[in-house]
Amino acid sequence: MSSILNIYGFFALAAGVRRPTPRPPSGSVYHCYYTTAIQTASGTTIPAEIRVYSPPSDIPLRDDTVIFLVGKLQLRVDLPALIDALHLYPVPGDVSDESYQDHVPDMPFPFIYGIGTVHAKHETLADGKSRGFAVGLSERVRDVQSSSSLLCILDASPRWANVPAPSPQSLIYFLGTATSVRDDGLLAISLSSLLFNLSPSQSPAPETPVKRRKFNAFATLAPSPSSGTPSSASEPSPVHPPPLSAGASSPGPLNTTTSISPSLPSDSTIFPITPLQEPSSPLTPPPADMTGPSLPLTPTPTVSSAKARGKRKMAVP
Repeated sequence: MSSILNIYGFFALAAGVRRPTPRPPSGSVYHCYYTTAIQTASGTTIPAEIRVYSPPSDIPLRDDTVIFLVGKLQLRVDLPALIDALHLYPVPGDVSDESYQDHVPDMPFPFIYGIGTVHAKHETLADGKSRGFAVGLSERVRDVQSSSSLLCILDASPRWANVPAPSPQSLIYFLGTATSVRDDGLLAISLSSLLFNLSPSQSPAPETPVKRRKFNAFATLAPSPSSGTPSSASEPSPVHPPPLSAGASSPGPLNTTTSISPSLPSDSTIFPITPLQEPSSPLTPPPADMTGPSLPLTPTPTVSSAKARGKRKMAVP
């Protein structure tokens, strides 16, 4: 897993200068460079150099300007630390005014955080209670991937009393404030946060494919391939009754149900059907009050059987 080493806090600037940085093949880009110092709680300091991107027509900030900075850090023994600023915000005001720094938040010691590998087993420090362990890190500073080392301290406060020190060669995340500089030039930070045993992200395991069954106990309706709605061929068309003449009565409700069963040949195709001659119904006598010559009696027409209706439109009287 890649490593990082970042720093953020307030810094005072001096000796600002603007210089080009070659960037082939497009040419060069300009940066402003400042000298500063990383202050620690013990009073010792580490010299440092800040580089920040400088847009066209930019001018360096005045000496003693206080800035808030977030940047990438490289620690070097017996050499100034290098900082590439990601964000840099000058504190407004007149730097020549004696009360200029009175408006700056009381945060003189910067915070340092990173992801790195524990070098060796922890050691007990001079107070007999605090524990320290060296961490190796790398960060891209000045356009080059650079290595750094520092000492992380679990102090004697109750918050760390029951927390074990990380194992050697384990990957950790830490956050702390600059505390001191050791005799060997190693920067020591007092931890505020610690995360153990970081590991690379793992992709989820692929799902086991489900074997398709040959036989299903339940029927499913497949949607139309073109859209989620049924096609027009499968929808029954509405049936409209024929128009009625004046004075005619309604033939009653129509059966609009569409059959979806497969079509079979009718019985008349297989076995020819001869319409049966049914006996005529009794003759209906004319009304008694009807005047004029006698009218011939006509039988009432009857409806043939269902099979006959399927063959002919009208039944034979």
